[in-house]
Formats: sequence, structure tokens, C-alpha cells
Amino acid sequence: MPKCENRGTKFDVEDARSEFDTYHEWAGELTYGDVIDDLSTRADCAIAYAKETLDAGLAMQFNLETGLPPADVPSDWSPSDD
Repeated sequence: MPKCENRGTKFDVEDARSEFDTYHEWAGELTYGDVIDDLSTRADCAIAYAKETLDAGLAMQFNLETGLPPADVPSDWSPSDD
């Protein structure tokens, strides 16, 4: 069993993959393998990392599309499909 690079605790990769892949916010759209290259991160750590990365990307896209600061992105904003 590998140890999580963030917490140092052992975890089962298949359990982490299953938990991540079925996470309600992106079930079927984003997989554990898309986010974690070396299979060294527990599901909860991988989910937190993915959420942080996706939120940062959304904030940057908001800034590019609106000219407003990334920190001002409303919770209900979605990017244009242009």
C-alpha cells in the first residue's frame, strides 16, 4: 500500500480512485488518473487539490472574460461557450 504524499498515511489506490471518480461534483467528467499521475494521494487530498485547481482556473477565466478581479467571481457564474 502506498503512503499519501500529503498525509503520510497508507491508503488503497483502488478505494481512492473509486471515491474520487464518483465524487458528486464531477462524477463521470474527471477521474483520479486525470489529476494524480503517480497514484500517491488519498482521495480526499486529491479531491481538495482538484477543487482548488478548478476554482483557480474558473477565477482566471472569469477575469479574462469580464475584466474583473479573479477574487470577485460569483458562485453562480459560468464561462461563456464562445
